[in-house]
Amino acid sequence: MIHVCASCGSCYTSYFIGARKQFRGKACIHTFSVTSGTLFASHKKSLKVYLIAIAIFINAVKSISALQFSRDLDVQYKTAWVLSHKIRESLFLNQDDSKLSGVCKVDGVYIGNYIKPANKIENRIDKERLINQIKEL
Repeated sequence: MIHVCASCGSCYTSYFIGARKQFRGKACIHTFSVTSGTLFASHKKSLKVYLIAIAIFINAVKSISALQFSRDLDVQYKTAWVLSHKIRESLFLNQDDSKLSGVCKVDGVYIGNYIKPANKIENRIDKERLINQIKEL
């Protein structure tokens, strides 16, 4: 089989390591998998689960909750939550700001770009102090 090595980028013959479900290039002896160098590189689920997750995510009218996502994929809630955030992050990072021309039909999605303000200690209000209690009355 010929696969492109994620380390050196060369197309040399590689062999499959069945126990690890990974490939190893014969030229550079680097081990890589199908998800190497992608968004899902450090996850343990199969590629089939990721492709189903992307299909469910993009076919949802608005967004999909992590709880529904976990039921559809038959994974834990935390896994579904992380996976949905990874998909949203990839949508945000791969935005193309070029202008479209002609007739365009687009379904939109809003991905929040809210940056949480810094929680500095000098800006905190201590509600137990008498001065701060009087201000609220």
